[in-house]
Amino acid sequence: MKNRKSPDAKAFISISLLIITIAIIFFAFFFMNTINKSREVTSLKNMDRSYHVLIIGNNENSLFLKQVYEGAINYSALYNTVVELYVPQSHAEDISPQSLFEYASFINADGIIAYIDDSEEELEPIEKINREQIPTVTIGQFAANINQISYVGNSYWELGQLFGNEIISNIKDGGTVLIQAPRNITNINYSNLTNSMLSTIKNQTRFTYSVLNNIDEITLQSTKNDDILLIGLTEEDTIKLAQLYNETRTSKNIGIIGFGNNETCQSYLSKGTVKELISQNPKKVGEAAIRELIEYRNKGYANSYVVSELLINRGVK
Repeated sequence: MKNRKSPDAKAFISISLLIITIAIIFFAFFFMNTINKSREVTSLKNMDRSYHVLIIGNNENSLFLKQVYEGAINYSALYNTVVELYVPQSHAEDISPQSLFEYASFINADGIIAYIDDSEEELEPIEKINREQIPTVTIGQFAANINQISYVGNSYWELGQLFGNEIISNIKDGGTVLIQAPRNITNINYSNLTNSMLSTIKNQTRFTYSVLNNIDEITLQSTKNDDILLIGLTEEDTIKLAQLYNETRTSKNIGIIGFGNNETCQSYLSKGTVKELISQNPKKVGEAAIRELIEYRNKGYANSYVVSELLINRGVK
């Protein structure tokens, strides 16, 4: 005799299948809705182009990344490439770097330009649908543990010389220069930067200078000279010095020269808290990054390290 399912069993199976179907539809809708809400994506023009490059990063660096995008699209037609910018619209919507990479896999991107915040970052390689690994060019911080075909970054010796020259030009009548030592000063790049800067200013007699591990309010108050120039060599240190400036109650004349192009640094520049910001030229970064991706696509290799141009943004007088 054939086994027959009872009406209750049939009803249970039907209801279970319905619930599973609804759950799948809900999950797919939720996933796509989350992506659409959390990103700022440029319109994808010329989708018939043969190569798709995705620029990714988090909200703090959105201003810089928009300009990187502008630089990349300058070459998009020449390279038969469509370029897409994917950045969460607010800090609250920021997602992990690995999730940003997984989105690139989800849309089957041909290449990635990724802004890296942390030099210690480790990310799993990601692949296209056909199991081909997606080539990645990194910008921002260099992270040795990321599988990248190229890094577009600074010449730290040149950056140090630029800092030195700006220090000299900003101190006309004497004063004291206090340089915040970067947190990772043992990094060979920051060692080169610091050595280059000190070499540039070492023969100056109009001012004194010191490299300090921690510049705080006590340091400022105890400085004998009333004219003080603070130097931040990283975005993190620039923000720290700007916050210190805002919190310190003093009659001393304090100026800040910093490094960075994220939104927080730019905000301090626009308010006059920071006098100058030295940074990479983001449009040139975008141009260099997309060239390396196309070079890799066409020839199978790319320059592992590309030096970008530097830019000085001067704030309100």
